[in-house]
Amino acid sequence: MVKLTKRCAATLGTALAALLIGTGGAQAADDGSLLSILGLPSVTLACFPVGQAGTNNQFTGTQNISCSQSASQTNPAPTPPTPPSGGVTGAYTAYSSEPALVPANGVNQAVATCPAGKTVTGGGYLATANFFITNQFPTVDGTGWGVTAAGQGQEGTITAIARCVDGAP
Repeated sequence: MVKLTKRCAATLGTALAALLIGTGGAQAADDGSLLSILGLPSVTLACFPVGQAGTNNQFTGTQNISCSQSASQTNPAPTPPTPPSGGVTGAYTAYSSEPALVPANGVNQAVATCPAGKTVTGGGYLATANFFITNQFPTVDGTGWGVTAAGQGQEGTITAIARCVDGAP
């Protein structure tokens, strides 16, 4: 009885190892091929004899066991994702018409306006001195970008930049 238990345990252990190492159990796909537990093509094949004849797993005579299996694996090319419809078009960068003078101890503001038919998506500024930027903002109508700067003992200019795209605000 101990020999039979050890033999069964060894056979089951081997079968489990083959199953785990071979990317999982196989299942039939719609086209008759094999798929692993992960849904990928399987190349794992195993042949385990069953139904031993005789008493106490002993027999006299001959016993024929045959196993014939084959498999192949193909990896189909991935399908590229479909780009979303619509999207952003007509990107354009607008600058304020002329730089705004910021006095050494004063404050000034510059505004860049998008061309007709475009809306602002963001913006920034160019500065000729080390200013304190007190505010950056889209204009109320959504067609421009403003920046407010305060001089810190230095006089200079500030230019607003608007990033615009097609579409009305």
